[in-house]
Amino acid sequence: MFARFHSPRRHLGVTLKADLDDESPAVASIHDIYFGAEWHERETWEMYGFVFEGHPDLRHIYLPGEFEGFPLRKDFPLLAREVKPWPGIVDVEDLPPAEEARQDAAINAAQEGPEGGSN
Repeated sequence: MFARFHSPRRHLGVTLKADLDDESPAVASIHDIYFGAEWHERETWEMYGFVFEGHPDLRHIYLPGEFEGFPLRKDFPLLAREVKPWPGIVDVEDLPPAEEARQDAAINAAQEGPEGGSN
């Protein structure tokens, strides 16, 4: 997780990086240092599943309470991609082995006759 903090008054910025566990990502809350962080931590918990330990009010803001999962995580299944295929995708069959292709071509040529086609 990356967090960027900036002080316009001091013209100073800090970027923090924390390596979190994939199964249960958790980090200490900073809401008592930056009072505006409370809302951002709630959003991050709701969309990514990062638990902010010590946060006073981790509850849903946008999603219904019974919603399961974290929709902005890369491992979240997107229903639209599972239910219907991507538009414009063509189902391509594997090419037959070379010998099989030669046999098919010979059979097709024999069926077309000596003129070699339907012209």
